[in-house]
Amino acid sequence: MVHCEGVIPNLVSYCGDNLWSDVRSAKRIGLKVTPFLNAKLNRYEEILDSYSWTTEGLSSAMAGASRLARLTVSASSSKQEAQRDVTAGVIAPILVGFVLWVLARAQKLGLKRLYFVSRDGQLLLEIAHRLVKKLNFDCELCYLYGSRYAWLLASITNVDEEHLSEIFRSSGNVDSVVSVITVLSRLYINPKAIKSELVSIGLTEKDWLRALSTDERQRLEQLLIKDKNIHNFILQQAEQKRLLMIKYLKQEGMLNATKFGFVDVGAGGSSHYFLSSVLSACKEKLPVSLYPYLGEGVLENQFIRPETYFFDMGTNLGFCQDYRLLLAIMEMVCVADHGSVVGYKEVGEGVEPILKNVDNEPVINWGYSIVRETICCFTENLLLDSSLVNPWADVRAATIEALKVFGSNPSFTEAKVWGNFPMEVGLEHESFIPCLARSYTWKDLIQPFLPGNKAVWRQIYWWHEGALALTPLLLRTALKISINFQQLLNTAFH
Repeated sequence: MVHCEGVIPNLVSYCGDNLWSDVRSAKRIGLKVTPFLNAKLNRYEEILDSYSWTTEGLSSAMAGASRLARLTVSASSSKQEAQRDVTAGVIAPILVGFVLWVLARAQKLGLKRLYFVSRDGQLLLEIAHRLVKKLNFDCELCYLYGSRYAWLLASITNVDEEHLSEIFRSSGNVDSVVSVITVLSRLYINPKAIKSELVSIGLTEKDWLRALSTDERQRLEQLLIKDKNIHNFILQQAEQKRLLMIKYLKQEGMLNATKFGFVDVGAGGSSHYFLSSVLSACKEKLPVSLYPYLGEGVLENQFIRPETYFFDMGTNLGFCQDYRLLLAIMEMVCVADHGSVVGYKEVGEGVEPILKNVDNEPVINWGYSIVRETICCFTENLLLDSSLVNPWADVRAATIEALKVFGSNPSFTEAKVWGNFPMEVGLEHESFIPCLARSYTWKDLIQPFLPGNKAVWRQIYWWHEGALALTPLLLRTALKISINFQQLLNTAFH
């Protein structure tokens, strides 16, 4: 072309993404070359694209939407690039796949309204709004302010072991403390008001903050059940909370004749149970609940078990392997720009939620806006033309494979950025923000061999592979050898 047009080669600027044909070959004949490699599929998009045949084109469309999101959403630093690229190639396909399934189930079940509960549902609702336009699906989409903490006491209709089981459940972490203060605060009881009753079961004021033993939990539970004054106070408090919650649900249209669905994220399914309990107590229709997954220990009760997209460990169905990273990712990104709901209040003739904080500052300061922007861009650019792809195809295997690659082999920057995500865990005032990943130290190497065996990689909210990516090579190698040795010892002795 250069010879045909009579152009001097070094005056031509050539742009391409292939290192051989677009870069080396062009340089060989003297052209100025500007490589543009961002348009090539990255490792996550290649995984999605490789499942094109089994997903009837939908995962390939997701790969394309991811690439468009990467090229559209600007990033001014390596941190923002890691936020954007992981969101586009890993997180957005997972969330969009889940919401597509939610809409498909709603259509099949004849649901006319879907409630996305805060705070997990805010981002899912934004995705759903964009998808229904593409799919021409007539379904009302609503945002419902609620939380496990706001609904817990309202769900108690009788003070017995079954209804108090959630009151005594640890919050968010296997190591979290269940104390007298923890239990009574969930019941809105001031421990000083029943100080003598607590002393009668061997719990003095110095015992209120420490973790309760199994025997102490049982004694406290029996006190709540058998002491008439405490028993009646709990029922009165529960009824007040329930009536206010019902008024809010009525205000939001949940108590009319429309058949509705309830969408939430949470491995325990607690919100589904609490909502069903409140509606059942008032003889209202129960929701069809749609969850991404359910873990072990889900409350078994008379209510219909929620439907799940990825897996249900209680029934051993679905993609149950490598579930911890999936849970962490969903809990991390399915957050809102506002604080959690701690209750409700009457304002004039209506009811408004009480928020712990107006803004979710830790998440906003981390840079959540670029995650939200990327997911919205991905959804806007996702091809769902039924003549070209199947919008309802099963993309779970493809999206989980991309997640596995991210989780097991993150880059240093990816591990640093996502390992610092301020993920809030636990019930409201008991909540905490765990460290997901940091560089290991030499102390971590010997910790498992000390009494108590508190190895950091055994924590429920810990990203071991992310921590390894942040760790210097020599220590990383020593840790891998140490962990393998421990596993061999465990196998030998068990």
